[in-house]
Amino acid sequence: MAFKICFRGDDRTPYGDDPIFTAGFQKRHLGAPIEYRTPNPMKRCGDITPPTAVCFSARLNVAAIFPMGNDGTNPQHPNYIYMMAVDIATIFNTHKMQVEHSLQIMDISQAPHKTPEIMWAVFAQEMAADSIPPHHIIAAVRFTRAGNWQNGGTYSLDNNLLQNDNCTVPAEVRNPALAFLRGEIDNHRLNQPLANVPSGFHASTGT
Repeated sequence: MAFKICFRGDDRTPYGDDPIFTAGFQKRHLGAPIEYRTPNPMKRCGDITPPTAVCFSARLNVAAIFPMGNDGTNPQHPNYIYMMAVDIATIFNTHKMQVEHSLQIMDISQAPHKTPEIMWAVFAQEMAADSIPPHHIIAAVRFTRAGNWQNGGTYSLDNNLLQNDNCTVPAEVRNPALAFLRGEIDNHRLNQPLANVPSGFHASTGT
């Protein structure tokens, strides 16, 4: 089994009532296919209809955007970022679909100057799955948020790394992932910028 390390922001706790470390993540619409929604298919790429999948990202600072209130701020404190080893065979690659969809729009519209608007969600490197079993969840860390991802918001991590005793991910995958998360806590813990649309684009290095 091949794994990809990913992150998910969630307001449910690792322990106690409805514990993620023993229950894992399940989508709300059980049995329904994962749905890629495209409300403006000729203007911008789409994203996942939330009840049809468990969504996550390859980027920690994207996970910190969630869970999201109506204004993009934290609806409750504290929330948690969960680090997971996701079976690659189970991944719905939303990010790949968004890139392909965006390129189709730009090819038809001939409007490369609208790239950030068209590719609005590509920065999130979003992926999805039907479920994440609890033994594939490696660890969690509490976090708080100030502001939101659209106005230069930040997030701060708690200094306590919570490891999942039920995790069965092989050590060669689990240990480097834990080292990365410990490094984030030790070195990039407070007032880090949330990911946003511009963070998914880089200046050209061409001449």
